Amino acid sequence: MMLLKAPKVFDIQPRQFDPETYVEEEEEEEEEQMVDAAEEDANLKKPSFLPKSVVRWREVQNEDGTFTRESNARFIRWSDGSLQLQIGDEYFDVTEQDIQNENNHLFLRHDEQRIMESQGQIQKKLLVRPSSLSSASHTSLVAQIDSQQLKCPKVKSCPTEIDPEWLMMQEAKKVVLKC
Repeated sequence: MMLLKAPKVFDIQPRQFDPETYVEEEEEEEEEQMVDAAEEDANLKKPSFLPKSVVRWREVQNEDGTFTRESNARFIRWSDGSLQLQIGDEYFDVTEQDIQNENNHLFLRHDEQRIMESQGQIQKKLLVRPSSLSSASHTSLVAQIDSQQLKCPKVKSCPTEIDPEWLMMQEAKKVVLKC
């Protein structure tokens, strides 16, 4: 079992993809984000994802009547052993980290019966990042971070109670009087 935390460069759609209601879902999510953004602090806004960088899935009925899950994402293991995640046309580098010795387990909560059922031990953690600096996901992430940064002027004013030029003149007078 592996743990994959969705980074800020892509998202995972929990609901099944339906092409008939796709636009409606997108509008609902935008409305929810506007409400959440109004309630939250300006620096804690939810990230906005490119439509192509969202993992979607659906169930398709096969010719024999069974159902199969399809997705717009897949993992690719290259001949050199490296791993990449492909979501549509976008590629992400994946690094596997062994966390078997950390004793992390996944549990399913059954609220009605007030019990937790163990699903198994999490043995690996997957770290995902954009594959290149010129990718669309990296560009959108940089734009998002830049929009959250406060722009402040380079030159800052420092108000004083005593005029600095007057102080310099007083010091010069003292030097002249000593001579």
